[in-house]
Amino acid sequence: MRGLDQDSIAEGFGAGGLSGVVLTGTALPATAQAGYRPMQVLVARDSRAAATTAVELLDWRYSWVRRGLGRLQPGRTYWTDTGQYLDLLWGLPAAPFPPASLDALAGRLLASGGDGPLRTPDPEALAVHLAVQSCRPGRGHEADWERLRVMAGTLDWRAARRIAVESGVHAALDRARRALGGPDRPGPGPIFGGALGPAWTIASGFQRWARPARLRRLLAGAPAYGDLGVRVRLAGIEVIVPPGVFVPTASADVVIDVALRHIEAVERPLLLEIGTGCGAIALGIAARLPQATVVGTDRSGRAVRAASRNAARLGLAVRFERGALLAGMDPSGIGPVDCLIANLPYVPSTRRVALGSVPAATVEGRGADGLGLQRQLIRDARPFLRPGAAVVLQMLPDQWDALANEMVESGYRSVEGIALDGHVIGVARFDGRSRA
Repeated sequence: MRGLDQDSIAEGFGAGGLSGVVLTGTALPATAQAGYRPMQVLVARDSRAAATTAVELLDWRYSWVRRGLGRLQPGRTYWTDTGQYLDLLWGLPAAPFPPASLDALAGRLLASGGDGPLRTPDPEALAVHLAVQSCRPGRGHEADWERLRVMAGTLDWRAARRIAVESGVHAALDRARRALGGPDRPGPGPIFGGALGPAWTIASGFQRWARPARLRRLLAGAPAYGDLGVRVRLAGIEVIVPPGVFVPTASADVVIDVALRHIEAVERPLLLEIGTGCGAIALGIAARLPQATVVGTDRSGRAVRAASRNAARLGLAVRFERGALLAGMDPSGIGPVDCLIANLPYVPSTRRVALGSVPAATVEGRGADGLGLQRQLIRDARPFLRPGAAVVLQMLPDQWDALANEMVESGYRSVEGIALDGHVIGVARFDGRSRA
């Protein structure tokens, strides 16, 4: 599969007879150095289905699920583990107004440029677009403003204002041009002329005072991580993660591979995942190993419901139950477990970095070192485990060094610790006895 680079997108568009205009971001080739690489591509609204199909065939990891107010952003967003980031737009962002309010400007942008599936827009039309975005509320418009500042010295401002007047957004261009003489972007304020001007003032005022903060961000068309649901691809399947549920990362693929490797000699294994979240790991294992029995638990009812919906959508027979660790489970009722998997919250409170509206409880571990849940689990799991069962945990490198030694006293032996981008996937085996 191909990634979210310009060459791959152009190839997909060309094969489908599609064309688009690159609005913002540096369009980098697939061989470019890894890092955050945002890109916006605008297509005609009547091409949205075909353009979406072309992008869906590429190799991406995540995509926002835009429902409700999330639809104020007229398109789909995709990103990868390596920093490639694509906004596929079939209209211009105008939140808190609907995208149709900028259709005239979108038409001018789509009509400009040269040949080929991905075109460079007319600089004056692009300048008007960047001025509008620089005057909208919400985060993320600083890059639009900096790009406009770079372009300012070479623009035909008369042509730009003519486009702005015809598109009904000359107030934004006038404000942006005045602000070019100072250090700061114009920021939220008037954009539209005519009858839309007063309506914009009312809508933007409502957005500015909206509560809670998540509603304010959605009304600005600028959600933070955790404000919207996310589609995630891993292990050959796709799961949907609603807000408030932990979003699996690339490490989930590795956890699945490690777990399968450590039970490959078991004919019909039983795997138990604690803290399953959206069910990604449990479902990925079930998809790869249909003869296995897979059970997932989570203390969050929202997570269990999300996991159950993902299982139903994928047609996989994985059982999900609500419970804190192993509470309420009967060892004789579930049977000897061949592999126990747990990616429980483990980041110490002193080391946790806030990320959007992601709930702290999904990442922050218990106790001073963040390993309170893991210690409780390895103690309580012993009656459930078959002698020789594999235990797969994820945590920070220094945490695994400490916990692996402690596990010996509870009847486990450390097998390996797999370093993975600042984290460790630790594997132990249960010897069937406790030395405590």
